[in-house]
Amino acid sequence: MPRGMASLFQGTLAMLSRAMRVEARQVRFHLFRFAFAIFIVFCLLSAMVQAAFRGAPGLSFFESLCYLNWFFIMMAGLSFFATSITEEKEEDTLGLLKMAGVSRLGILLGKSTSRLISAAMLLAIQIPFALLAITLGGVMLHQIVAAYISLAAFLVMLANVALFCSVFSKRSNNASSLMVMFLLGLLAGPWFVKGITYLLVEEAFIRDGDFLQTCLDDGSQFFIDISILTSLNSIGSTGFNDSVWSLQVIWNLAIGVSFFALAWGTFDHFTRDLVGATPSRGLIVKRTSRLRMFGASSVWKNAFAWKDFYFITGGRTHITLKAIFYPLLTVGIACLILYFERNHYREVIGYTIFWTMLVAFLVELCVAASRMFHDEIRWHTMATLIMVPVSIARIAYSKLLGCLLSLAPAVVMGSIGFLLVIDDSDMQRFFTDVLDEPGFWYFVLTCILFLHLTVLLSLFVKWGAAPLAFVTIVISNWMGGGALMALSFAGGMGRFDENVLFVVLDIGLLAVIVSMHFAIGWRLRIVGEQG
Repeated sequence: MPRGMASLFQGTLAMLSRAMRVEARQVRFHLFRFAFAIFIVFCLLSAMVQAAFRGAPGLSFFESLCYLNWFFIMMAGLSFFATSITEEKEEDTLGLLKMAGVSRLGILLGKSTSRLISAAMLLAIQIPFALLAITLGGVMLHQIVAAYISLAAFLVMLANVALFCSVFSKRSNNASSLMVMFLLGLLAGPWFVKGITYLLVEEAFIRDGDFLQTCLDDGSQFFIDISILTSLNSIGSTGFNDSVWSLQVIWNLAIGVSFFALAWGTFDHFTRDLVGATPSRGLIVKRTSRLRMFGASSVWKNAFAWKDFYFITGGRTHITLKAIFYPLLTVGIACLILYFERNHYREVIGYTIFWTMLVAFLVELCVAASRMFHDEIRWHTMATLIMVPVSIARIAYSKLLGCLLSLAPAVVMGSIGFLLVIDDSDMQRFFTDVLDEPGFWYFVLTCILFLHLTVLLSLFVKWGAAPLAFVTIVISNWMGGGALMALSFAGGMGRFDENVLFVVLDIGLLAVIVSMHFAIGWRLRIVGEQG
């Protein structure tokens, strides 16, 4: 290779090489991989316990690994990969990299591909453990190879789609939102199109729509075929002997390469006008515009609640948008469900509205919890904030109140869905039976714990507090369930009633929530003192 080409190639890989060396020296990455390996060992022990209740424990262990990796890759796409370029934009260092002569390809390789390699290494360390599934029975070597190639292709696609979202967006939360929409479209979009097509054709909204239905069904089926969930389900079936280079692998790799090329080609366009990072004002409309009715009102008596209502949750603008979007979303999901369930329209619509709004309510709470103190931490204004002659507790509760006011559309629509499917007898049974169940309160306390953990983690990490908290809660519940199953199998819990067990768990969760509540106040004081 000519000397000039060698130096150019070496310069392009300089950031990638540096990022990998820095990661190799940081203990947290190695601890995370070690923790993941320990978790895999726990999956193995859980599969061995389940062997007493079902056959082929190797298959159970193998499926746990596959879907665990799928879940972690999605969480990484929402935070770890989606912030690769936006974090440089927000810290005003992207311009310095360009001034230093680092090429756009070098920046993309150093900021994104290094993270992709790290995630791929996390997949690689699992292979020796995954081979144990063959010994346990129910799985062949061909299935393990096919599964990890499928997961690697999905990882490449998600990492590069997130890279483009990060190049396109000005802020990390915008890039994460784009990734959420991409994943929803990828996983639920084809089924949504199938449901809409069925209702339009079968209910005669579109006459002579056989050709349209065939085209949309074929297109939807293509996206279902290239879905990672379809691929994993096929690989986990008995007698799988298809090629490891499935349609899903080929198309996921093609999509990943295409989005990397798109990010490379549009990098200069989306980063040429870098504006100094400032706190986000959301979609707040100026008071002088024609849409000033959606702008911020005069400051309330509780200024902290006013500030978070408008500048974190979006104020009246976002409430109006949600009042339009939520009905459209529930109608679309109801159409999807009616594609499979063609009776009981009122119940289907009512349950769809209720459960969709419950998920929307929890998602909005999650986003609000991760952003409540984000701006104060990021812009180092916490020290100034705690100098206000108001207690930290009152500041925190006021900010929480401002975030809760934006949940009105989800609460109203969820109540409508609840009333559609419940009558007087059902209402009485709900308050006498459901609210009296310790399992119901276990779910409620788990959600409250998740929100507290999200707030606490947001005081330690820059981005990804919500996905990290979600992963922690899911793993804790899963491991706790496996431990209880093992104890039950061993005979240690046989004398306890299920309700008694949930009561004990509820008391434990309540104690953890109270402890975490005080830990948040303690961390806020430390952050304020540090400035």
